[in-house]
Amino acid sequence: MKQHFVGLAIGLSFGILDCVLFAMAGPIGLVDIASALTVWTMIGWAIHASAEMPFPHVLKGLLLTWAFNVPWVLEFVVAHKMSDLLLPMIIVATVFGLAMGVISQKLRAHGGQRVQGTSG
Repeated sequence: MKQHFVGLAIGLSFGILDCVLFAMAGPIGLVDIASALTVWTMIGWAIHASAEMPFPHVLKGLLLTWAFNVPWVLEFVVAHKMSDLLLPMIIVATVFGLAMGVISQKLRAHGGQRVQGTSG
């Protein structure tokens, strides 16, 4: 159960960071904030809690982050014809996905060492 909460916390942290980036680019509304926090929280959870995926955490973070961002790309780049957002969206998704994968891997390794140390 702890792994789920850790994953949610990882994602929420990146959601807050994304909101800060949004705010630096211009005014953002409550719906934008709620959307960013929700999506990034779910991405963090998916990366950290999906131990069954046969990929390293970094690759898993990258693939899951890109997959979760497809709806935003379709919404902004395709539907609203804001093609200037495509590159920043890809860069943010890539950096955040890689970072969340690394953080997840480090936290899982740290948690595993602690568990092994207490059982033996």
